[in-house]
Amino acid sequence: MIDIVYERVKRVAETLSMFKEDFIVLLEKKDPQYQAVKLLALKNPRAAAIVSIANALISYQLTGRGEDYWSEVGRYFVEKNIVNPVELFLEFKDFLLNHTRYNRRYVYTKISRLEKLWKSNLLNTLWENPTLYCRCQEKLLGELVRIYRQPWSAKTLVFAVKMYYYFCKARGLDVKPSQKIPMPCDRRICFITLSSGILYIKGATITWNNIWRYVDLLMKKHRDSIVQAWFLVSKLSGLPAIYMDTVIWLLARFIMRGRSIEDIYKEFTRVYEVEFLPSKLVKSLIHELLFILHVA
Repeated sequence: MIDIVYERVKRVAETLSMFKEDFIVLLEKKDPQYQAVKLLALKNPRAAAIVSIANALISYQLTGRGEDYWSEVGRYFVEKNIVNPVELFLEFKDFLLNHTRYNRRYVYTKISRLEKLWKSNLLNTLWENPTLYCRCQEKLLGELVRIYRQPWSAKTLVFAVKMYYYFCKARGLDVKPSQKIPMPCDRRICFITLSSGILYIKGATITWNNIWRYVDLLMKKHRDSIVQAWFLVSKLSGLPAIYMDTVIWLLARFIMRGRSIEDIYKEFTRVYEVEFLPSKLVKSLIHELLFILHVA
């Protein structure tokens, strides 16, 4: 049985609520995924709008870190002078078959997934008006749900909306994430869901030795519980889930290594150059996100 632990939800939400929106917007710009989208958005906004969505739809079962993969995608497509959607699809196919280091699994399944997008009306709509959904992101999610016949909480669909939001920001639009968009629940977020204690698995004692086994269990059978728990955190903190995802996903890379709070903070600050974030607040958040694993 899986239960939401409301006391832990409240504590995590209270800590996240202390992150000012200005801090989060600055942190977004440090995200390698945002930087990859911006690289292309400044050169070819039509292609960038579609790549931000399409690449998110196939960002699963990677053979490397997500940060490295998106950087690879940005470098590849910025060198291409793409003039129409057909050419963009052919370049994407060639990239997956012959060039990527970090997306080598299930390549033909992923190409088929891209084909669904290219056959849809959404593709041509975005090519003609790349920023159409910037202020109605839930409508974009609805279109993706219709095309792929997956739930609103499906990780790649929600992630596609997040990356499209990044595209909108990279184009200089003053937009915010929709409060209606769920948290993109990948393995990092699932890890933090358990280590923070916002979800409880009856009879389970979560430790560093077994946490990944329980991550697999949640990912396979209880994704809806993860989404529901983070929606509650979002509601109590006042932060859209996509804002929370940026903060937590970037931090989780270092949290999962099992180091001390001080070491996690130092590495996070060094890698992303985020000295502008209040150290006490970041360390407090790390503590809350590692609550169950009792890292000193």
